[in-house]
Amino acid sequence: MSKVGILTWHYYPNFGSALQAYALQTVIRGLGHDAKIIDYRNTKFGVPHRGKERIKCFLGRVYEVLGMNLPGCIDKFLMFRNHYFRQTRLLLSAEEYAHAVSEFDVIVYGSDQIWAPNVFNPIYMGGCLPDAGRPQRLVSYAASVGLDTIPEDKCAQYRRLLAAFHAVSVRETDGSALLKAECGIDSLVVADPTLLLSSADYRAISREVQGINTPYIFCYFLNKEHAYAEPIKAYARERGLKVYGVSAMEADAGWMELLDNVGPREFIWLIDHAAMVFTDSYHGTIFSLLMHKDLRTIERFSAQDPICQNSRIRQLCHYFHMDGLVCRAGDEIADAGYDHGVFETELQRLRTLSMEYLKTALQGC
Repeated sequence: MSKVGILTWHYYPNFGSALQAYALQTVIRGLGHDAKIIDYRNTKFGVPHRGKERIKCFLGRVYEVLGMNLPGCIDKFLMFRNHYFRQTRLLLSAEEYAHAVSEFDVIVYGSDQIWAPNVFNPIYMGGCLPDAGRPQRLVSYAASVGLDTIPEDKCAQYRRLLAAFHAVSVRETDGSALLKAECGIDSLVVADPTLLLSSADYRAISREVQGINTPYIFCYFLNKEHAYAEPIKAYARERGLKVYGVSAMEADAGWMELLDNVGPREFIWLIDHAAMVFTDSYHGTIFSLLMHKDLRTIERFSAQDPICQNSRIRQLCHYFHMDGLVCRAGDEIADAGYDHGVFETELQRLRTLSMEYLKTALQGC
């Protein structure tokens, strides 16, 4: 049994980040390896206190045993990580990280946009490893460059760091092409980790949200300045559907019922039981497809945006032939049939390729 460390964005209060970390750890453990998430955190986003987190998790378990709703101070993302992640101790510096990773035979970097140039951190690309006790093998799984360009001043760093990897895979074809053209790095395009588990796997960990009236529309929006309201309101009104949502825009409370303290488990349940999903999220799209939901994905970025991340949605369209489910802000929402049998067929092909890569990359560690 090899000891595998997973280095990714696992601690942000973001459904996709949490669930992709959960999925990758679950899959690697399913292949027979002893996998842990490396609990490295960039202190520029705040300094966590593990003791306080443990106290909150203990109190959360008490509330759950008593059948009571969690108070707002107990975050469901924290509860999810505590229950479902196997983690190292908390690491808050490059020095702590370098000392801790010597226990692993291999480090898997990814998934998520850990290689995006606008948030470049060499630790997520094989940097800051110790000379003595260095892991035998560095592997990436579905790491994402995210953006459409890699600045010239970053290319040399990408080239130098990724040259030490035993195997490189990325999440998007655009990212693979960029690494080849700008850095001379070859990579395989594989599935986001969340696609490696089945809908049954996710239903097994989902948790019901009380007080939801069915049928309903579920909205999940990350754009804080979107213009999605009018066509969705018209769609809901014509069909007599209630609208619930999780949104970064507070003003959305004026036309949908915003849900508080929703964690990854509740997020899965809300998508699974919706009559329709509207989202501008990559992982919102993935989970809607996995649950065979009626879906519209709204492009979150304009093509001119310097941090345009639409390549992720283009990749899903390429895989699953779902172009008809993607629209732009303000577009009228029309019915669009989608054959989920096509999705399942393409998903199985993609899973086979991705699992073969992962097995091979970890083999012999």
